[in-house]
Amino acid sequence: MSDIRIERQHQLGLPRARRVATDWMAQARERWGLQFDHRPAADESPTATDHIRFSGMGAEGTVQVSASRFAVQLALGGLMSAMAPMIEEKMSRNLDEFLAREAADGG
Repeated sequence: MSDIRIERQHQLGLPRARRVATDWMAQARERWGLQFDHRPAADESPTATDHIRFSGMGAEGTVQVSASRFAVQLALGGLMSAMAPMIEEKMSRNLDEFLAREAADGG
């Protein structure tokens, strides 16, 4: 078993961060067949956090999305654990691209 943790700070606010999470989930569902359970926060207070669970392709994990932070935890099993460095690099780059695109859009 191999664990990956990725954390990114941002200044998007929760509604725009949710948009990034939704876009990321759609891409991951299409590319890798991941399944998601998205539990939005009950409000949009500064401390509100959405919780997303995902699984598929020998991996399972969580994403926490708040007004200022993304935190991804991923556990890779079996053969997927041998590819952990490549998967971590690709996920990091992908998340950075989604965040940069949303920041550039300006809301």
